[in-house]
Amino acid sequence: MDPKRCALPGCDEVIEDIPGRPARRYCTAAHRSAARQARRAAVQASQDQQLLATLPWLSESDAERGPSADPGTSEGAGPAARPAVPAQRRGPRTEGA
Repeated sequence: MDPKRCALPGCDEVIEDIPGRPARRYCTAAHRSAARQARRAAVQASQDQQLLATLPWLSESDAERGPSADPGTSEGAGPAARPAVPAQRRGPRTEGA
């Protein structure tokens, strides 16, 4: 039987099974984390492509869009900037509240 190797592409480390423990796919926690990040990035990229296919204006640059078509703004002025809203601050929690 062939020895089991790390599932991370480019790593040829042999993985030994420990009796009574679940089978491992990666040689280290770092390789497991790297594989997880790569899977998440691939899913995110495919979701981004689906989103762009559904909402094509998201891929247009500002130059391609031309002047603003908002009725409340002047020609080419773009939307008015909104002032920053400060975060609400709360006091410390009290017992029984």
